[in-house]
Order: sequence, then C-alpha cells, then structure tokens
Amino acid sequence: RAQLDLVCDRLDAMLASDDAGAGELLEAHADLFHSAFPLAYRTIEADVRSFDSESALAALRAARKAAQ
Repeated sequence: RAQLDLVCDRLDAMLASDDAGAGELLEAHADLFHSAFPLAYRTIEADVRSFDSESALAALRAARKAAQ
C-alpha cells in the first residue's frame, strides 16, 4: 500500500503540472495501477495517452478516494 500511495502521489503531482512524463510513470507501474484500480485504470490510461491531464487527474483522485 505504501508503494501505491507513493506512486499515486507522484503521478498526481505530474498530472497537476502537465508533466509529459506521467505516461512513462503510468506505464512503468501499469500492473500496480491496474490491480489497485481495475475499473478506473483504462480511463486514466486513455486520458494520459491523449494528454488530457485534467481528466486523468480527476479519474486518479476519484479512484483513490473510492479505494480508501
């Protein structure tokens, strides 16, 4: 859980600042994100790939809240 929180915090910050590296981070931790957020992962991934940081960030935050 600690690793998930750390990676989610990092992705959140990257998306909030429109950092193009968010896609690389998501890809590097795809298994972790997919297992933690199976329903939201595809939305987050699609938004990141289409450079829609705002939507990806909203989806990530909603998934994190729902998982708590």
